[in-house]
Amino acid sequence: MTKKHLTFFFISLFISPFGDMPEANAQVYSCVTVEGVPFFTDNPALIPPGCHATSVNEREGLGGLSIVVSPPTSTEATEVLLVEMVERKKKQNEMAKELKKTAENLVAQYNQALTRLHRTRRVSRRLKIRGEIREIKERRDTLLLKAAAGSLPFRNRGTINEILAAIPP
Repeated sequence: MTKKHLTFFFISLFISPFGDMPEANAQVYSCVTVEGVPFFTDNPALIPPGCHATSVNEREGLGGLSIVVSPPTSTEATEVLLVEMVERKKKQNEMAKELKKTAENLVAQYNQALTRLHRTRRVSRRLKIRGEIREIKERRDTLLLKAAAGSLPFRNRGTINEILAAIPP
């Protein structure tokens, strides 16, 4: 068999079981019992005696069979939730501003230390400046972890990461 014939054969095997499947239709019978309780079944032999059929109006909720409406939500709870959301958003924005400011200061300190490192000739001074740079990098890592752990929006975390990208690992 060629590749074309095999493909046609497998497609026909896959589709054929679905073509012969019977349709699933069910008739639902509804009525109201003597006690006024709605009764539903798919077998008319199970309808209890004294059960009268529901009309179209009853099925639409205009008569004996009513559709239960969900209880109204309290506006106080909604307002409290909205206030909490606004406060949380303010707190997140304040935290983001603080972290951005800290990141910018850290980058400025790094650039100043780098400039001092390139200008100095004394070995002892260079070792001290390199220690400062290591400390700045540790503070950068701590700040990145704090930004990731905080519940900041993605955009603010990305901005902080971009600011701190000026300090190489």
